[in-house]
Amino acid sequence: MDRDARTRPPGNLLRLLATLLVAGACWLAASGLGARARSLQGTWPRGEELVWLPPPQAAPILAMGYRQLWADINWARVLVYFGTNTREDASYRFRYLTRFLDNIIALDPKFERTYEWASYAVTYQGGTVEPEEYVLSVRYLEQAMKEFPDRFRYFWLAGIRYYMDLESSDPAEQRRLRERGAALIEQAMLMPDAPANIAEVAAGLRTRLGQQERALENLRAVIMSTEDPEKQARLISTYKQMAGEAFPDEAAQAKAEFQQRWLAELPFAPIHTYIILGDRPAPTVDIESLVAATDLFGTLLEEPAAEEEPAAEEPEDAGAPADASAPGTEVQKPAQRGAATTPGAP
Repeated sequence: MDRDARTRPPGNLLRLLATLLVAGACWLAASGLGARARSLQGTWPRGEELVWLPPPQAAPILAMGYRQLWADINWARVLVYFGTNTREDASYRFRYLTRFLDNIIALDPKFERTYEWASYAVTYQGGTVEPEEYVLSVRYLEQAMKEFPDRFRYFWLAGIRYYMDLESSDPAEQRRLRERGAALIEQAMLMPDAPANIAEVAAGLRTRLGQQERALENLRAVIMSTEDPEKQARLISTYKQMAGEAFPDEAAQAKAEFQQRWLAELPFAPIHTYIILGDRPAPTVDIESLVAATDLFGTLLEEPAAEEEPAAEEPEDAGAPADASAPGTEVQKPAQRGAATTPGAP
């Protein structure tokens, strides 16, 4: 074998080295071009990020039966979207936030976590709060109250929004908004899991509206329905401070009697269940009390009541002669000619 052939490197190795050199040069060139492109892109005007979301009305149809699954997916997407959307241009910031939320609610209206989060997330989108954002927050809270009427928290938050945040230049409209807020907080305070301070806030708001009597009436209703002794004592103290007098003894006695009936009839059920069901029915049924005269075919006709004749009016002075010219005076007719008369008779 020739010595030059043994010392010469094989052709495959040369091709490999050439390939590596070319790849390295391409990588260096691509890195430089990428850095240059990113630096130039930073000087371009910011554009709008595209987010694919169907209209809320079409989302349940496009889910094809997997509504809760797509609601969970969109919930994860909106959390990432909200956390990473830090644009300086307020016109592009959170543009798709309401579309995300409306899609989730349309897909799964019972997804409770969405409502409270949405009521806060839609505010301060541009760094400062706008009146339209409060209106949007109230819209989500109204939906929450419709879907979950037994959750005091949504009524409480909506009441605060109506009373404190929504504003109007019209005094009558502003009064209506505050009335609505106070009414919602009163609904919240009557729910079983509502804390005691909600009733105190509701009473204070009614007092500001000039409705102290209504505030005291609502406090009495809460005191009568509460089962927690500490909560009841706190509300009674608030009642004394507002009314300037002690809680009525007859109200406390009525509450005690009501609780005794509740413990005697349904001790195993909450007091609110007893209020709905009432006392247990009697062991026997009185058939006569269930039967009532019913005129199905119009056969039972009431007889017309006999008209009473007006009583004759007596003259004020019986001895005075009747005036023929006075209205309603009966005039005696003269006797017929030729009629027999008694001598001496007038």
